[in-house]
Amino acid sequence: MEEPGMVGGYLRLQSGLLTLLLLFFCIFPVQAVSGPDEPLQVIVQISPEAPKAGESLAVIFLVSHPVPSEVEIPLPALPAGVTLDRIRSESRIIPDRSSRGERWTVVEFICTPGIAGRISWGPFTVRVPGRETVTAPVELYVTGQENNGQRYSPRLYWGELPRQIRAGERREFLLFLSGWDPSKPLSFPLPFRVTLPETALLEQLLPAVPDRNRGAVLRLAVIPLEEGELTIPPVYLDYSGTHLSAPPLVFQVIAARQSGSSASASPAAGSPRSADTSSGTAAEPRSFPVNPREDGIFFLFRSQYERIKREAETHWDAGFRAQSLAVLRRAERDLISGGAVADLRREAEAQLSLGYTEDERWVPRVPLTAAAAGFLFVFLVLGLTALSRRRGKKPDPRPPGFMYGMALLGTALIGFSALMWLLSGVHPGSKHKPAVVSACTVYRVPSPDGAAAAEFPEGQPVEIITAAEDWVYIESFDGRSGWTERKFTIPY
Repeated sequence: MEEPGMVGGYLRLQSGLLTLLLLFFCIFPVQAVSGPDEPLQVIVQISPEAPKAGESLAVIFLVSHPVPSEVEIPLPALPAGVTLDRIRSESRIIPDRSSRGERWTVVEFICTPGIAGRISWGPFTVRVPGRETVTAPVELYVTGQENNGQRYSPRLYWGELPRQIRAGERREFLLFLSGWDPSKPLSFPLPFRVTLPETALLEQLLPAVPDRNRGAVLRLAVIPLEEGELTIPPVYLDYSGTHLSAPPLVFQVIAARQSGSSASASPAAGSPRSADTSSGTAAEPRSFPVNPREDGIFFLFRSQYERIKREAETHWDAGFRAQSLAVLRRAERDLISGGAVADLRREAEAQLSLGYTEDERWVPRVPLTAAAAGFLFVFLVLGLTALSRRRGKKPDPRPPGFMYGMALLGTALIGFSALMWLLSGVHPGSKHKPAVVSACTVYRVPSPDGAAAAEFPEGQPVEIITAAEDWVYIESFDGRSGWTERKFTIPY
């Protein structure tokens, strides 16, 4: 028969564990999610209620689901004359009969109608895990005069250009078009007017499909005939009532290569650097960066660091620098040696001359999972042991100190979980999916015929906000955003 003091000790132990469990869930509350049997509620709002042509318009969806990352609204085809500027999602407390209210997800499609008249957009399909609903088409009437062309500012500009080219060698340069009105579709080939210089041969070509998706509208092949300064006059485009001109090209033509050296010096066709050469880039390949703090890495992290470095260097040397940065950023976020990898990643981004970027926040998923599993195991063991004692079964021969040790272990696991969570600073479901992009153009609409919004260099870190079939809407840390094809993104 158990002594009263021992029974009281076990009761105090169980009470303490329950108190710790309650404190744990008070510090890290579990957000309630609507059950799959509850109907999905969607409220559609328009702001402003009387939109005008050329001014921003927000189509707002209020969805009865608390987690924005789990709400998916595929973008239907845009009406003619409407450009999509941005998609924004957040969670918001919606007042109800209770004093606390209910947390819903708010998704805003911010767009600009370019012409006046009646617009019908949709229907929209709203999906959350286990549930789906379809809304009625959004009907609205846009007031104001038809777009007079001031809303869009199209311009022609050349891609990267070398300072020098060699006499007798064929070089190709890409001409890009940005700010074009999406209501005026482009029909290739476009009627460019190119003046032939006396000291060079020119050929107008259609840009390849990947380049056209980036906004390229002309591929100009140039073969200089003699040394000296070569000036190619401005290129003109008269299309759909719009008159545009590209700036002239000025090169310094140097002597031709000696016989037999040209073939060995040119890159192999299809290599990662051949695309840069075709667009006029003459930059030398960059070697993999060196980590200035590599000698100070803690010895327990060195083998893990070397493995990540070898993988990233393999992609880098093959010309896939965006993939290399994705490897480094994934390791920086997931591994305990992420601090050492961060220094190497910063050096790589400096070599690519990237603009503003941010460091990855450490998200220790493995330690959190292990701690949670260990805590549940300890709690179950203690609960079953206490239950067997209360039912009068054979007493456990293990001393009470063992039980107190198990309780101490459970408390340590709870503290470790809380510490890891606080150090990570990130809730696993609160962020959009991170990615690194290859060099690409982002558009205001998910179509290569839309207006270009920005140019992203190779290796630029972004977040994938939403997706529509083969297109994704991405946003960089400095606020630039737009649509690009999914193939240009490398999630990590």
